[in-house]
Amino acid sequence: MSKSNTQFIDVIDEENNNLFVADREDVYKKKLRHRIVHVLLETEGKMACQVRSDKMSFCPGCYSTSVGGHVDSGETVEAAARREMKEEIGKSAIVELIFSTWFEINGLRKLLFVFSADVKPPFNLSKDEVDRIEYLTYDEIKNIPKNKIHPELKFIVEKLNENNN
Repeated sequence: MSKSNTQFIDVIDEENNNLFVADREDVYKKKLRHRIVHVLLETEGKMACQVRSDKMSFCPGCYSTSVGGHVDSGETVEAAARREMKEEIGKSAIVELIFSTWFEINGLRKLLFVFSADVKPPFNLSKDEVDRIEYLTYDEIKNIPKNKIHPELKFIVEKLNENNN
């Protein structure tokens, strides 16, 4: 992010080609397609799920993936995944792409890139973004009430379930 706290994001077409750059506020206001990364940290059949800080503008206090965020303009998805890990949990590692897919909510399309990484606690959590980390089974995640789960976590778990069947 720049010093003015304005985040610039590449707006993309349906084939993942960059069209132009817009600030994050415009991306959401105008429902422009863009890229999002998620990193899943797993151990013993459980996923490290973050509970988002109450300071977050979207889904405060909700369960989310281990790490997630926007891809800055000009940034690769791998670099964005490592940056978000460093920002949110204080660690970075090599990431491996599990899958990418389109996700749509309220007319906004996002291209999600879902990675895995081998990172273990202790974590140095960004208290502005993450309240705590809880390890949950996929069945426990599926049973989180709709008002307590980030829609992208729910979608990703459903996709993983589809891919494993």
